Parts: sequence; C-alpha cells; structure tokens
Amino acid sequence: LVTVGRVSAEKGQDMIPAVTRRLLDEGHPVRWYVIGDGDMRPRVEQLCRGQGVENSVFLLGTRTNPYCYMKSCDIYVQPSYTEGYSTTICEAGILGKAIVGTKPSGGIYDQITHGEDGLIVDATVDGLTEGIRILVENTTLRRQFEKNIQKCIKKLMLGMDLFV
Repeated sequence: LVTVGRVSAEKGQDMIPAVTRRLLDEGHPVRWYVIGDGDMRPRVEQLCRGQGVENSVFLLGTRTNPYCYMKSCDIYVQPSYTEGYSTTICEAGILGKAIVGTKPSGGIYDQITHGEDGLIVDATVDGLTEGIRILVENTTLRRQFEKNIQKCIKKLMLGMDLFV
C-alpha cells in the first residue's frame, strides 16, 4: 500500500495505523508506505507506536521521486477527509494502480468510478479497512481495476489535443 501527500489533518493519514492494525489482525501482511511530510507526522508516528504497527507502516518523508514507490505498490490509497482534484490519484492511475479513495474527497469522483476502476469508501477506519480488504483478498478485481484505469487514462490522453 502507498499513500503520497502532505501529512496533515485533512489528508487522513491518522487513520492509517488503525487500518493497518485491523488488516494485520485479519491475517493480511500489509506494508503501508507514506510519502510526504507535514505537521501531523509526529502524531501519526505516535499512533503507529500505539497500534504496534511501526514495522508495517513506513513514514518515508518527502521523496523527490515518489513514482518508484507508487509503481511498486499493489494498491494506492487516498485516505483524505477532504480533497479537491488529487494529483496523486491521477499519477497512480497513469501507473495503472488499483485505487481506494474516500467519499468526502469530491475530486475523486471525477477521477475514478467506484466499482469500475477503483473503490470510493467512507473516510473512516471501517471504510478504508473494508476497501483495502476487498482488493487485498480479490486479486482478480484488483487486476481488473488496473486494466480499466489504464484504458480510461489512454482514452483521456487520446481525446486531448496536445498540440493546441
């Protein structure tokens, strides 16, 4: 799993430790990489220690090239409580990643279609856990989302007049 973005209150990274704990307790050996830095990082680190997931959640700070992490992941997660148009969701789509985004993130509805090329879930620990669980347990669905998001991106790119 990977999440890229400023580590701040509205971005929802504070849910990552609890979601990770639940997934581990269910027997899913997940590793969640968080790329970015911000004022909530110490709080997220504290929550990781409290949930005992320091060896499963990796707060990597700012990286000049987050794409190698995004390309290597199985699922891109955007846990935001609020979000406009998400550049990182677009980037994950270009890289052909299955995406789990959250409902209050208005721009996500313009970027993925729930059940077709990603999942849009409640911005809660329960919602994120369920969405990630579905894609971890159902690799066929995950692969279908990956194919569908790439088709969508290609169609979008072909429809753009890049020479105007």
